[in-house]
Amino acid sequence: ALGEETSVTGASRFRLGRALHAFLLVARLCWRLLRFRPEVIHVNTPFRWALWRDGLFVWLGSLSGASTVLHFRGGDFSRTLPESGPLYRAFARSVLRRADRLIALDQETARFLREQVAGDSVRYLPNFVRLEEFGVPPRRDERASTRIEILFVGWLVAEKGVVELLEAFSSLPRARLTLAGPADP
Repeated sequence: ALGEETSVTGASRFRLGRALHAFLLVARLCWRLLRFRPEVIHVNTPFRWALWRDGLFVWLGSLSGASTVLHFRGGDFSRTLPESGPLYRAFARSVLRRADRLIALDQETARFLREQVAGDSVRYLPNFVRLEEFGVPPRRDERASTRIEILFVGWLVAEKGVVELLEAFSSLPRARLTLAGPADP
Protein backbone atom coordinates (compact mmCIF):
# COMPACT_ATOMS: atom_id res chain seq x y z
CA ALA A 1 0.00 0.00 0.00
CA LEU A 2 1.20 3.50 -0.71
CA GLY A 3 2.84 5.29 2.18
CA GLU A 4 3.02 2.13 4.24
CA GLU A 5 6.08 1.67 6.43
CA THR A 6 8.31 -1.13 5.22
CA SER A 7 10.00 -2.35 8.40
CA VAL A 8 8.18 -4.51 10.92
CA THR A 9 9.05 -4.20 14.59
CA GLY A 10 7.36 -4.98 17.89
CA ALA A 11 5.91 -1.46 17.80
CA SER A 12 4.46 -1.92 14.31
CA ARG A 13 0.73 -1.60 13.87
CA PHE A 14 -1.74 -3.52 11.72
CA ARG A 15 -1.55 -2.64 8.03
CA LEU A 16 -4.10 -3.88 5.51
CA GLY A 17 -1.43 -4.32 2.81
CA ARG A 18 0.63 -6.58 5.07
CA ALA A 19 -2.45 -8.58 6.07
CA LEU A 20 -3.38 -9.14 2.41
CA HIS A 21 0.20 -10.16 1.60
CA ALA A 22 0.18 -12.63 4.51
CA PHE A 23 -3.15 -14.05 3.31
CA LEU A 24 -1.67 -14.60 -0.18
CA LEU A 25 1.37 -16.34 1.33
CA VAL A 26 -0.88 -18.66 3.34
CA ALA A 27 -2.92 -19.43 0.20
CA ARG A 28 0.28 -20.18 -1.76
CA LEU A 29 1.46 -22.49 1.02
CA CYS A 30 -1.86 -24.38 0.99
CA TRP A 31 -1.57 -24.84 -2.78
CA ARG A 32 2.01 -26.11 -2.48
CA LEU A 33 1.12 -28.45 0.38
CA LEU A 34 -1.58 -30.02 -1.78
CA ARG A 35 0.51 -30.12 -4.95
CA PHE A 36 3.95 -31.16 -3.68
CA ARG A 37 3.25 -32.93 -0.36
CA PRO A 38 6.56 -31.89 1.27
CA GLU A 39 8.01 -34.01 4.04
CA VAL A 40 9.59 -31.06 5.87
CA ILE A 41 8.65 -27.40 6.11
CA HIS A 42 11.25 -24.95 7.43
CA VAL A 43 9.79 -21.62 8.59
CA ASN A 44 11.98 -18.64 9.50
CA THR A 45 10.28 -16.19 11.80
CA PRO A 46 11.19 -12.89 13.35
CA PHE A 47 8.13 -13.62 15.59
CA ARG A 48 6.22 -10.52 16.76
CA TRP A 49 3.50 -9.79 14.17
CA ALA A 50 4.94 -12.28 11.71
CA LEU A 51 4.33 -15.16 14.13
CA TRP A 52 0.60 -14.97 13.32
CA ARG A 53 1.43 -15.80 9.69
CA ASP A 54 4.41 -18.07 10.41
CA GLY A 55 2.46 -19.91 13.08
CA LEU A 56 -0.25 -20.64 10.51
CA PHE A 57 2.50 -22.05 8.26
CA VAL A 58 3.56 -24.40 11.07
CA TRP A 59 -0.03 -25.45 11.81
CA LEU A 60 -0.92 -26.02 8.15
CA GLY A 61 2.32 -27.89 7.49
CA SER A 62 1.80 -30.09 10.53
CA LEU A 63 -1.83 -30.80 9.62
CA SER A 64 -0.69 -31.81 6.11
CA GLY A 65 1.59 -34.44 7.62
CA ALA A 66 4.90 -32.62 7.09
CA SER A 67 7.50 -32.28 9.81
CA THR A 68 7.87 -28.63 10.77
CA VAL A 69 10.90 -26.60 11.82
CA LEU A 70 10.40 -23.13 13.29
CA HIS A 71 13.60 -21.08 13.12
CA PHE A 72 13.70 -17.94 15.30
CA ARG A 73 15.70 -15.14 13.67
CA GLY A 74 15.43 -12.67 16.54
CA GLY A 75 16.88 -12.73 20.01
CA ASP A 76 14.26 -11.02 22.15
CA PHE A 77 11.42 -13.55 21.97
CA SER A 78 12.01 -14.40 25.64
CA ARG A 79 11.35 -10.76 26.58
CA THR A 80 8.51 -9.92 24.22
CA LEU A 81 6.33 -13.02 24.63
CA PRO A 82 5.62 -12.51 28.35
CA GLU A 83 4.74 -8.84 27.64
CA SER A 84 2.29 -9.77 24.87
CA GLY A 85 -1.47 -10.08 25.18
CA PRO A 86 -3.10 -13.35 26.29
CA LEU A 87 -4.38 -14.30 22.81
CA TYR A 88 -0.93 -13.86 21.24
CA ARG A 89 0.74 -15.80 24.09
CA ALA A 90 -1.74 -18.68 23.75
CA PHE A 91 -1.29 -18.82 19.97
CA ALA A 92 2.51 -18.61 20.22
CA ARG A 93 2.64 -21.43 22.76
CA SER A 94 0.36 -23.60 20.58
CA VAL A 95 2.74 -23.00 17.66
CA LEU A 96 5.78 -23.90 19.79
CA ARG A 97 4.12 -27.17 20.84
CA ARG A 98 2.97 -27.93 17.27
CA ALA A 99 6.43 -27.52 15.65
CA ASP A 100 8.58 -30.63 15.49
CA ARG A 101 11.79 -28.63 15.91
CA LEU A 102 12.55 -25.16 17.23
CA ILE A 103 15.85 -23.51 16.28
CA ALA A 104 17.29 -20.63 18.29
CA LEU A 105 20.17 -18.41 17.17
CA ASP A 106 21.22 -17.56 20.73
CA GLN A 107 21.44 -19.39 24.06
CA GLU A 108 18.89 -17.16 25.82
CA THR A 109 16.20 -17.94 23.24
CA ALA A 110 17.08 -21.65 23.35
CA ARG A 111 16.75 -21.68 27.14
CA PHE A 112 13.43 -19.84 26.98
CA LEU A 113 12.06 -22.19 24.32
CA ARG A 114 13.07 -25.21 26.42
CA GLU A 115 11.07 -23.73 29.30
CA GLN A 116 8.02 -23.40 27.02
CA VAL A 117 7.97 -26.90 25.48
CA ALA A 118 8.61 -30.30 26.95
CA GLY A 119 10.89 -32.73 25.20
CA ASP A 120 13.98 -32.39 23.10
CA SER A 121 12.67 -30.27 20.21
CA VAL A 122 14.84 -27.17 20.78
CA ARG A 123 18.19 -26.78 19.02
CA TYR A 124 20.74 -23.99 19.46
CA LEU A 125 22.21 -23.19 16.04
CA PRO A 126 24.05 -19.86 15.89
CA ASN A 127 24.81 -18.04 12.68
CA PHE A 128 28.39 -18.54 11.63
CA VAL A 129 31.03 -17.44 9.17
CA ARG A 130 33.87 -19.73 8.07
CA LEU A 131 36.76 -17.27 8.06
CA GLU A 132 39.04 -19.63 6.13
CA GLU A 133 36.74 -19.26 3.12
CA PHE A 134 37.65 -15.57 2.94
CA GLY A 135 41.42 -16.01 2.94
CA VAL A 136 44.00 -15.38 5.62
CA PRO A 137 45.23 -11.82 6.28
CA PRO A 138 48.94 -11.22 5.52
CA ARG A 139 51.30 -12.08 8.39
CA ARG A 140 54.31 -10.05 7.24
CA ASP A 141 55.18 -6.41 7.86
CA GLU A 142 52.83 -5.45 5.04
CA ARG A 143 49.97 -6.32 7.37
CA ALA A 144 50.39 -2.98 9.13
CA SER A 145 49.80 -1.13 5.87
CA THR A 146 47.06 -3.42 4.54
CA ARG A 147 43.61 -1.93 4.68
CA ILE A 148 40.99 -4.09 6.35
CA GLU A 149 37.67 -4.33 4.55
CA ILE A 150 34.62 -5.02 6.74
CA LEU A 151 31.17 -5.67 5.32
CA PHE A 152 27.99 -5.90 7.40
CA VAL A 153 24.84 -7.04 5.63
CA GLY A 154 21.66 -7.05 7.67
CA TRP A 155 19.06 -4.97 9.42
CA LEU A 156 20.80 -1.89 10.81
CA VAL A 157 19.45 -2.01 14.36
CA ALA A 158 21.11 -2.28 17.75
CA GLU A 159 19.79 -5.84 18.21
CA LYS A 160 21.98 -7.00 15.33
CA GLY A 161 25.18 -5.79 17.04
CA VAL A 162 25.65 -2.68 14.90
CA VAL A 163 26.59 -0.53 17.93
CA GLU A 164 29.31 -3.00 18.98
CA LEU A 165 30.52 -3.20 15.39
CA LEU A 166 30.87 0.60 15.21
CA GLU A 167 32.72 0.64 18.53
CA ALA A 168 35.14 -2.06 17.33
CA PHE A 169 35.55 -0.32 13.98
CA SER A 170 36.62 2.91 15.67
CA SER A 171 39.70 1.10 17.00
CA LEU A 172 40.84 0.02 13.53
CA PRO A 173 42.68 2.94 11.90
CA ARG A 174 43.24 1.23 8.54
CA ALA A 175 39.78 -0.20 8.06
CA ARG A 176 36.85 0.58 5.84
CA LEU A 177 33.38 -0.39 6.98
CA THR A 178 30.48 -0.88 4.59
CA LEU A 179 26.98 -1.27 6.01
CA ALA A 180 24.30 -2.70 3.72
CA GLY A 181 20.67 -3.12 4.69
CA PRO A 182 17.54 -1.35 5.84
CA ALA A 183 17.86 1.03 8.80
CA ASP A 184 15.39 1.96 11.49
CA PRO A 185 15.37 5.59 12.59
